[in-house]
Amino acid sequence: MTGVRRIAGLAAFGCLVWAGPAAADPVTDWNAITLQVIGAAVPPRPGPSGVLDLATVHVAVHDAVQAFEHRFKPYGSHIRHASGSRTAAVATAARDVLLARFAAQATFINDTYDAYLSSRGLASNNPGVFVGQAAAADILGSAAQALATMTAAVRRQLFGSPGHVDVCYSGGVFRSAPLLERFRMLVELEDGNRVSVPESGAAEGALMEAVRIGGKSGLGGKP
Repeated sequence: MTGVRRIAGLAAFGCLVWAGPAAADPVTDWNAITLQVIGAAVPPRPGPSGVLDLATVHVAVHDAVQAFEHRFKPYGSHIRHASGSRTAAVATAARDVLLARFAAQATFINDTYDAYLSSRGLASNNPGVFVGQAAAADILGSAAQALATMTAAVRRQLFGSPGHVDVCYSGGVFRSAPLLERFRMLVELEDGNRVSVPESGAAEGALMEAVRIGGKSGLGGKP
């Protein structure tokens, strides 16, 4: 719950936090780019998903900046010996999270990123790029860890003893291939777990499970 509160707080106040002069330009630039990407998502991001997308970008950006400034505690791991351009670090952290969550817009995101670095005289091998990559990878990995931990707790509560359990995933967060693969790896470390694509939508799946638990044979003609 602590992590959830921290991310929610960042989503609400992120723009205020980054309004100061230090590293303000790349942060506000990539805030605007992120909002553009979220707004162009097809299908549109449901419910509060867009807020979580924005929060995840800002968490990674925060950690990239703090690798240089050391003013605030990072949300993920400390990135040691940061060097190069803070601007490159911010742009790369935001770009990598956006690519993970909006793969369908990869061409736009990459073209925007390349043009952004080029317009500021920054090479793609600037050391700051690697700082941004580390920040984004760590935040996406932390999200997968949190989801896997929650899955393990629910599995134990619902099923108790070990046995075969299909863990079906749903939601925009799993559009991130790196996050999904890490989630799959962590969940399947426990004997009997198998991560798979859901056969039904969330609402239909919940109804079918309720019927199954109630001892009935099927729903809507399905066995």
